[in-house]
Amino acid sequence: MSFNFATEGYRGCFGSLPEADGAQLRAKTAEYMKSFDPSSWSTNPITTLLNGTPLTGGTTEDTVDAFNRVNGKITLATAAEVDQVIAHIKGYQPPSTDLRPAIRAIDLEFCDAGKLAPTIIGNQAIDFQKQDGITEIEESIQANLVEQRINDELLKASAAGQVTIRSKQLVFVGCVSNFSNFLDLFRKVLRHIEMGVPVVVLSRSNTTQHMFRWTVILLEKLKEKGVDLGMVSYLACSIPEQRRVFAACPDCPMHFTGSRQVAEKIKEVVPKLFASTGGPNTLVSTQWNDQVGDAVRWSNLIENKGQCTALRHCVCPNLTVDQLDASYSKAPLIQNSLESIEKSEFAGIFQPQGTINSETASTAASEGSDGEQNYSKLASQPLMNVRISADLPVKITEHWRQLYLDVTTPAVVNDASFLTALAQWLNREQPISLAVNDSSFDVALKLFQMTGMVVYTVGTLEKPALTAQARPQDGEVFGEFPPRKEMLKYSHAPMVVPSAVAAYNSVYTEEYLVTKSAEAGGLAISETGKAVVAAIEDPKMKGYAVVLAEYLLDACKEPGKVGFGARTTLFGLQRCPIDYSGGTDEAFTKTVLLCDGNLDALLLYTLPFVMTTAAAQVQIEPPAKLKKSGEKKAQLEKVLALDIACVERDEVDPTAVFNVVICSKRRGARPISCLLSSLLAGCSRWGISSPPRVTIPRFWKLSARRRSGYGLREMVAVFSRSTTTRPIIY
Repeated sequence: MSFNFATEGYRGCFGSLPEADGAQLRAKTAEYMKSFDPSSWSTNPITTLLNGTPLTGGTTEDTVDAFNRVNGKITLATAAEVDQVIAHIKGYQPPSTDLRPAIRAIDLEFCDAGKLAPTIIGNQAIDFQKQDGITEIEESIQANLVEQRINDELLKASAAGQVTIRSKQLVFVGCVSNFSNFLDLFRKVLRHIEMGVPVVVLSRSNTTQHMFRWTVILLEKLKEKGVDLGMVSYLACSIPEQRRVFAACPDCPMHFTGSRQVAEKIKEVVPKLFASTGGPNTLVSTQWNDQVGDAVRWSNLIENKGQCTALRHCVCPNLTVDQLDASYSKAPLIQNSLESIEKSEFAGIFQPQGTINSETASTAASEGSDGEQNYSKLASQPLMNVRISADLPVKITEHWRQLYLDVTTPAVVNDASFLTALAQWLNREQPISLAVNDSSFDVALKLFQMTGMVVYTVGTLEKPALTAQARPQDGEVFGEFPPRKEMLKYSHAPMVVPSAVAAYNSVYTEEYLVTKSAEAGGLAISETGKAVVAAIEDPKMKGYAVVLAEYLLDACKEPGKVGFGARTTLFGLQRCPIDYSGGTDEAFTKTVLLCDGNLDALLLYTLPFVMTTAAAQVQIEPPAKLKKSGEKKAQLEKVLALDIACVERDEVDPTAVFNVVICSKRRGARPISCLLSSLLAGCSRWGISSPPRVTIPRFWKLSARRRSGYGLREMVAVFSRSTTTRPIIY
């Protein structure tokens, strides 16, 4: 199925994309911002919007921008008005399951420099103080088309009776401030409603003005196109009232992009939270030079460190404060986002930020924040706080929108003991992005083998890679995953871009799976894999195993999927970290599969390992209660006869393995196969009493600067390690 990540059909959704007129976007946005009336966000405050009607009975409060400056008003919904929203969520029936023509026409207007694009870029720049919203729309014009094509494939599967899109379960949209136009408006909202899935956009505690403004415009456009206004609602209310709504609607999924701390709180009341959360993005360079210094500065200062892929941690031998100071002295000082747009800046330092946050920054630098101490200020940029140590940082606080950089200075980067420690640190902290710059692939390959990042970017010392670069429309797939053993604290499943957002709450139909079960005997997989499928008794589960196996055979073809664009890009599935020392199979990191009594579920979770090059990395626990009771004796004997290492539950040390997954069959849990294949790395944490549905695997994107001399053939040769006939999980 072509909507599944990394399949040949998925790759076919890329290419042949239009180019935006960036100069016109920039000029028109500047015009809009110059004519903008700041009082309009107070005289026309944010309100709850239900079926296109404002609900205005509540109290009115100030709203603030990214630097806590008052920038407008919001009228919070009363309890009775929130009850109306709850009733709408529970009772609304989408009148159509295919709104693509109308929604895609609206999409084009939002991206048009002569229509709505300058408004949404300008509002975001005014509210969030985004320096370069132009690039976001330039890339959205292309990425939107890729995701529309993926949606088309999902609808084909639905029409064929293979997949059910749960359009009656409305989706909550928790907006992110820095990429709200692409991630929220286009991706989470338009891509859902074009598939007939209604949404509720939620207010934020800050930078909430620009999301409300595009919601108002969207409702106006829906009315023009004859689309029912119940498809899009906006809920302006307090956090306690939001939580009351969530608790009243437990079947509704939520899409959220933000911090792990906030995601953990939301997950308490939203079981089906799909959260994209970030960690301390890291750049590794084996040497320092002016070019690497530029890459570090741009990565660290991007949007005045208001971007999810912004650099927080640099690794470079012998790096000094003076060298950093020389690099950061090149950073432009800007007064506001209009200036940055007019000057085409993306990594300038806001002067107002110094007035607002200088006291906070000074306190953090001298006394520490959450245990952080010993930051010093750069002479050329007194707002810039750096901390240099020979040891990897024990704890890092992000300091969103403030300027902080931790630097680790090993004697040599390409040292086995240091790389082992760095890999362990990366797997524990789980950055979104890891950039590696060296004169060869050696360090990048070792870190790739030993870690589980989503985005790897490789450059040279002359043309270094940044952490803050991702073009999903070119196959530079990205995602924001937490550490695997902590997955359920933050998310029901992680998410990748591009993908079909409605697929995250879609399932295979029972009829389709029963039909697929008859094809089990024809699978061209390993003998152990065939034995696993044959041992599954439930026809739907057996059919599910067939679908999963077919997906992996497609997604794991060598040499991996190749992207498009100026950078050479490979994307695909990656197995659990191989080891921390370059040793033998016995040193591979392990995923332990524990069984709660359902052997079909255990077998299904086992399949992605045994049919791929990840076979040596799984251990299973046959359920003791079945062994004692004699239940399912014949099936249990088949499980015990498999060529898979067994382990007893009380022998498992969760700190010594990559992951522990409790295998359970949950009623109706038939998510699409690219979600289920998370079995490769698991997503359960130790001690879960109510295990999750299987979820997305740890995807990866690896790109290199083509102009640096790293070509596709060299990349494939270096990163393809196995000569086995099994499908390769890199």
